[in-house]
Amino acid sequence: VRTKRERFLPAGTAAADQEREYLARVRPVADTGFESESDADGLLGELSVAIDTAGIEARYVERERRFLGVALMLALSLGTGFVLLLHGVRKDIEQARRTENFVAAVTHELRTPLSTIQLHAEMLQDGWVKDGEQRDEFHRRIVRETARLSTLVERVLEKARLSAGPAQPRPGDLCAEVARHMDKLHGWRTSKEPDLAFELPEQLPPVMLTPEAVGSVLVNLVENARKYAPVDTSRAGHEPIHVAVRRERDGLALEVADRGPGVPATERARVFEAFYRTGNESTRSVRGTGLGLHLVALHASSVGGRASVEERPGGGALFRVLFPYAPPSAS
Repeated sequence: VRTKRERFLPAGTAAADQEREYLARVRPVADTGFESESDADGLLGELSVAIDTAGIEARYVERERRFLGVALMLALSLGTGFVLLLHGVRKDIEQARRTENFVAAVTHELRTPLSTIQLHAEMLQDGWVKDGEQRDEFHRRIVRETARLSTLVERVLEKARLSAGPAQPRPGDLCAEVARHMDKLHGWRTSKEPDLAFELPEQLPPVMLTPEAVGSVLVNLVENARKYAPVDTSRAGHEPIHVAVRRERDGLALEVADRGPGVPATERARVFEAFYRTGNESTRSVRGTGLGLHLVALHASSVGGRASVEERPGGGALFRVLFPYAPPSAS
């Protein structure tokens, strides 16, 4: 019954290695239950079994390490799962809050122009407006509010369209595309005096773009500036919203700069997220849905560019969308 780790030693013999071997005493007469005339007979044939404990200790250490490794992996798995679960719950809560704000914003955005259109249309229909100039002003307001409704619906459809598939950018003249929207943007102002200034250099290289991307980026950035940094044209020394195209190392940058409060550094990375708006929709004074800047980022990405915001020297915000240069073969 002995194993390779065990060996017999005569009685009284010490173990060869005191640290590795364990001595077990064996008394054949006494251990097997034989009866004897004297107690000394029970010690007959006594011997020792030396058991090598190095292998046992090695297996014990190995199993201990395995147990600790499994315990550590289990603890890491539970910790990682808890962190991921917490992150997912927070993300869901944040998304639910944004969706709630978006629904409230859309409701407000729909109700306001509809009420304005209905009010002015009823006044015109009932003949309350006799003055021709005032009648023309009512017509302009109806057209402007209708355009707001159309823009809101188009933005929702535009987000779905951009999320569904990539665009097909082609080489084009960025300044020419911006110039196509100048009259429309001037016509959408709410002040009597122009509040926009354009800087469109000539002889710039072509960039990768789509007309839809340039139009959406320009309209959304200008509207964003008009919302959060409106220009008081009645104040002496006022500075208009500045729209410019500048040459960069990687492409042409379309910039829209204002003199408003700017964007806090902690929120610059999030203002381009869908439905993200600071504050609560029930107490926010500036209208909006949180889609405008998100569409800017989507359009920039669709043509291979990028959107960013930084502090404008002298105060205000500077939004920049980079359109990459067209490859020589494409241009």
